[in-house]
Amino acid sequence: NHTYLRDMVDNGSIRFDTELEIHVEHCVAERPAMSLRISLHEKGQESSAYNRYTHNCELLESELDQHMRFDPSGAPMWNVKLELNDAKRCLPPRNAPEEKRKARLGAFEVILKWKQSKDSDSYATDVVLFSKLNTQRFPHPKDLVQSLLHTLAPARSTKFRIIARHVPTGAAEEGASIRAKLDTADEDDEGYPKEGSIVPANKHGFVEPILPFGLFTCFASHTVEGVERKGMAQFEVHGDLNKCICVAVAEDLTEGEVRVALTWAEFPHSVVLCVKTPEGKIWKPPHDDTSDEPGCVQLPNAVLECTHVEGGYGPISVLLRKMLPGRYHIFAKCKTYKMAKQDIGWAQSNAQLTFFGHDQPALEWFGPSHFTHPKEGDAAWWDICFLDVDARGCVKVRSFNELTEEEPGNRMATIICKDINGKPVPDVRVLCQADSTAGSQEADVTDADGKLQVLLALAQYTVKVEKAGYISAAVKLMVDLEPSCAEVVVPMVKPEIFNQGSDLLCVLTWGGKDLAEMHVETPGRLLKRPVGFEEEHDSYDQFNMGVRMQMRGSNPKSVLLSPPPNPPPAKEGEAPAPAICMEGIEDRLYVYFKGGRLEDGTGLELCNMQLSIFSYKEGMAANFNPPPPPPAIGKF
Repeated sequence: NHTYLRDMVDNGSIRFDTELEIHVEHCVAERPAMSLRISLHEKGQESSAYNRYTHNCELLESELDQHMRFDPSGAPMWNVKLELNDAKRCLPPRNAPEEKRKARLGAFEVILKWKQSKDSDSYATDVVLFSKLNTQRFPHPKDLVQSLLHTLAPARSTKFRIIARHVPTGAAEEGASIRAKLDTADEDDEGYPKEGSIVPANKHGFVEPILPFGLFTCFASHTVEGVERKGMAQFEVHGDLNKCICVAVAEDLTEGEVRVALTWAEFPHSVVLCVKTPEGKIWKPPHDDTSDEPGCVQLPNAVLECTHVEGGYGPISVLLRKMLPGRYHIFAKCKTYKMAKQDIGWAQSNAQLTFFGHDQPALEWFGPSHFTHPKEGDAAWWDICFLDVDARGCVKVRSFNELTEEEPGNRMATIICKDINGKPVPDVRVLCQADSTAGSQEADVTDADGKLQVLLALAQYTVKVEKAGYISAAVKLMVDLEPSCAEVVVPMVKPEIFNQGSDLLCVLTWGGKDLAEMHVETPGRLLKRPVGFEEEHDSYDQFNMGVRMQMRGSNPKSVLLSPPPNPPPAKEGEAPAPAICMEGIEDRLYVYFKGGRLEDGTGLELCNMQLSIFSYKEGMAANFNPPPPPPAIGKF
């Protein structure tokens, strides 16, 4: 019967997704004969008596659950059910009515059935896996399940093509040594192909081993003129997935260079790799692109080395000649390939993104250096990761590895223009200029609520505002992912607010709903309310020297500083009045952030906070932003 079962596997009658049923006919006689006697776990321990028929059924269920329904990684394997004494499908005699069918005395018969097709309710011919009536012994459930798995194994294995291609040339790596190893295998396991069957990659750069279903890591290496090329890839072998993959192989890099390489399977055909650097964006439209966008293949410190022509596999590679301080954003796009009734996108692509050169001593690399495609979703964009590089060359990887409907790297930002009373200012001309070439420039005007929403690339911007009757101003806007706030408040100040030419107006603004307080220490100055500022406490008009003042109010918060009046001349015989402002004493302003976008309450640099200083003569005389990283106590 096992020979017949193997034939059913070989001709495709039993596939990896075939629904299986194991039926057991076992004796349930209440007064057992000699062969049905009650057995003991250990001789002399009557209290541990058990029924061997029931016990073997329990063991069989346990073995199916541990070794057949799921693979060692916990992934679903065989869809198999265990049925006990099913009168309709198992118990004899078959020609008798179901209510008269009974298990035979001393029987422990194990029978396999399977559905003839996914949509069918009928089951194929029975295959007897074990018969106690014939062998006069009980089965060993573990051996029975292992034997069945061995017979069915070819239904859960397939020929799998692994192609090695060299970057940056894109040529097939003929002669490469390629091995694939199950992620659940022991360390001593050499992987596939098995020992004695290793064949170097053919002239097209591929090998085709027979691989069982499961998660694999493959390694490819080839030495050319004394220089080793190597690469790796991770993939899953399954009946419904692509049965091929491309592994990028490359030489070791030096001098701080980093190579970004993207490969995938035979499908899809239309793929784009995008690498945003502090200098700009490297990318090239695919062969079937009909737009007029030319792309960009070279920057001062980055170049597109190779790109695929029509067809699949890749590779596409970008060489980063120098890791500049700032942010790199890696993402890709593919067009779904339609084949028969299946749409092949990222989730079916076996796509891999590899960073070569991450292990150089010259680089401090923190985070993963290899990414595999998301397993679910049908969106066109694959948002892979950020590389944040500091001034010392330290590279920190922020992984996303998710599919998105819109192009990654953009976020809707909100610019709010308010006067110092907190009222919105409409019809303000706003210009958003990126501080680096990687961003963009956007211009528009605010609406009736003083707001402007604009989609911006993730970058740092200088937001400049202009409107007749107001002093021109500028603020810094950092557009980043959460928890950063993509909102900024711009203070709109009228010149007539200044009473004297030496007055100074200090304005604190920030984005979001967090709270902030501005504290002012101004020895020898008067603290005046700006014109039109509604404040109930008259004591804010004037205060004694050295008294610390805490300003409260909405966003923006503002305070007008004026010089102290000249002391009146001394009368005859009296000492002159002391100077209110002594030499060397300076004004001090600081901010306390009540809230914060992080769990520890910090996050000044995440809310686009700015302290702006205006004067009558110079307009916006100075501005200050919180320094990164945020101070421990939330002050700047």
